[in-house]
Amino acid sequence: MAGTGTRRAPKSRSTRRYAAAAGVGIALPVAGGVAATAAHAYTVEKGDTLSEIAEDNGFGPDWQQLYEANKEAVGDNPHLILPGQELDLGGKKAESKPAEADQSAAKTEKKQQRYVEHTVAAGETLAKIAAKYDVPGGWQRVYVDNEKAIGDNPAALKVGTELRVDTEGGKVSKSVDPNGSSSSGSSGGATEASQASVPTTESGIQAAAREIVPADQFTCFSNIVERESGWDHTATNPSSGAYGLMQALPGDKMASAGADWRTNPVTQLKWGLDYMNDRYGSPCGAWDFWQANNWY
Repeated sequence: MAGTGTRRAPKSRSTRRYAAAAGVGIALPVAGGVAATAAHAYTVEKGDTLSEIAEDNGFGPDWQQLYEANKEAVGDNPHLILPGQELDLGGKKAESKPAEADQSAAKTEKKQQRYVEHTVAAGETLAKIAAKYDVPGGWQRVYVDNEKAIGDNPAALKVGTELRVDTEGGKVSKSVDPNGSSSSGSSGGATEASQASVPTTESGIQAAAREIVPADQFTCFSNIVERESGWDHTATNPSSGAYGLMQALPGDKMASAGADWRTNPVTQLKWGLDYMNDRYGSPCGAWDFWQANNWY
């Protein structure tokens, strides 16, 4: 989740098209601006993403809300939206196209907001810092960008270390061992691709879950994860020792899905889906049991 002071400025779009909609998902032609009706619509343009559209139009980081309202139009993959699709914004009025002078100012502001100076505080980890600023490349991106200041071990983060966080940083091109240095090849038994693709933010983990869990089971699956861990893949129950997104007890039972079960939320998601299917027939079967017993 993005931290205070790092919100991206609205993306400048030269031909952004908006129209008031009389019904969900239906865009009506208008003249002289947006009509005052119950709902509003946005026409997807090339290069758009749901997260950008949501942030630009009053949803904040909650692109999932925008997706759920337009799931029928978008389809099962929220990461695949096509130019020309009409998205219902509900009661939120689409933003007006900024003037050219405002566009230039927005670009300058966005550039200034991209990099954030962060001083490591007690109890912080690279994963927490990456989540705070919603860094697309996760903790690996933060580490690679600050390797000189941090040292060889990304897990040994010292209080007071000054970091320069790239809030738009992408996946790293080399593997990073959570307990050792980065390299151009594989290390610690993990490949470069698997290390670089590990999501660390709540939105990233939820997006990965949508790729793994069947669409008709996702809401049930999400309900359980939200209540068990709040989408924190490092969540640990201080009493029982239950660990991870699904609060597996003991946590190492997730090793059946991968040796990186402790640090990789994707491995935990796969294990959780298999567990719910094997024990309850489906995530919705597990959710029915959870509602009746407050555990599963």
